[in-house]
Amino acid sequence: MILMRPLCNYWIMKLFVAIQFTDLVKCALKDIQEALRECGVRGNWCSDGNLHMTMVYIGECDEVDKIRLAIDEVRFEPFEMELGRLDTFVTKYGRVIWCGVRNEAPLNDIAKRLRERLDAHGIRYKGTKFKPHISLLKDANIEETDVEVERVGMIVDKMVLMKSEKVDGQHIYSRV
Repeated sequence: MILMRPLCNYWIMKLFVAIQFTDLVKCALKDIQEALRECGVRGNWCSDGNLHMTMVYIGECDEVDKIRLAIDEVRFEPFEMELGRLDTFVTKYGRVIWCGVRNEAPLNDIAKRLRERLDAHGIRYKGTKFKPHISLLKDANIEETDVEVERVGMIVDKMVLMKSEKVDGQHIYSRV
């Protein structure tokens, strides 16, 4: 039997570490998206299945075990995260409308320690400054953010390793 090598490394994935949301938080975020639509905002909406908070974007990598070890080494006490105000920023892909959180300090600390652990394990990642946010819409046609955000929160007690895949032209995020 002759074993053939694959033309590409299928096991190399686009990875990121994230906080996933409860159904209650996802519902509140979907309500915000609907309110923005009613204000005439158009663009590429983040699907409810993809709503998350990225703690660090790693990109293409096959060192899943090292990344999981780094995540496990970042221990923290569970804390409450509550949705905050809406805002925008501009990327090379256009204007992004995002939802912030009310108490950023625990998330900032966790992101800093996660990056330190990834560094210690030799894992490269996108080194942009961490700003706790949840992307709701990319390539927005207007900068409408005057939408009320319901005071909804959840207990954050873990981070998860996720991958990004493009399936039938859509980005799909799932746990690794």
